[in-house]
Amino acid sequence: MNAQGKYKMANGEKLNPKKSKKLIIGWVITGLAVGPFLFSATMKLLGVAQVVQGFEHLGWPQGMVLPLGILELGCALLYLVPGTSVLGAILLTGYLGGAIATHLRIGEGTVSQIAFGLLIWLGLFVRESRLRVLLPIRADRFHHEREILIQRPQAEVFEYLKLLSNFKYWNSFLLKDPTAKIKTQGQDGQIGFILAWEGNREVGLGEQEI
Repeated sequence: MNAQGKYKMANGEKLNPKKSKKLIIGWVITGLAVGPFLFSATMKLLGVAQVVQGFEHLGWPQGMVLPLGILELGCALLYLVPGTSVLGAILLTGYLGGAIATHLRIGEGTVSQIAFGLLIWLGLFVRESRLRVLLPIRADRFHHEREILIQRPQAEVFEYLKLLSNFKYWNSFLLKDPTAKIKTQGQDGQIGFILAWEGNREVGLGEQEI
C-alpha cells in the first residue's frame, strides 16, 4: 500500500480499497445466500430422516433425495467458483423456481425461497464485475481516476498532451482505428482549435473543440 491508499495485486494491477471492500461485502452476501444450499445438500446426501420426511410432506418420492442433493451441491459449487458463478446463479435460480412451485402446490409460503434468490443475485452483482457490465446501475455522479508515471519534466509532458493532433499517437479511443480520417481547424493547443474524426464503428464520427 502506498501513501495514496492504493493496493497492488500480484499481477501488478492496483486495487482500489473501495473495490476491495465491495468484493468482501459481495462474498459475505454470497456466503449467506449459498450456505443454506450447502447445508441442505449435505443433509440430503447423508439421508437424514427429517429430510426424507420432508420429501414425503412435499409430495416427492424418497428416491429423489440423493439426486436432488447432488444437483443442489453441484449448483452451489458452480456459484462459488468465480469462473462459473453466473452459470451457478442461473442454475440455483432454476432450482429455487422448482422449490417455489412445490410449496405453492401444497399451499405453503415462498418468502424464504424468494429471499434466497434475491441474495444469490445481489451477492453476485456486488462481487462480479462482469454482471455489473451486463446490468449497469449508475449514479448521477461518478469519479474515474487513472495514474501513470512518465519520466519527463511536467512542462514537456503538458506541451505534448495539450496538442489534440497528438491524440492519434496515444489516445486509446483513436488507436482503435489507425486509418481514421482526422481533420483539424485553427491553431492547435489554443482556444477554438477543433479536431474532427471519422473512423470505424468503434471510433465513429465526431469532433472536439478546445
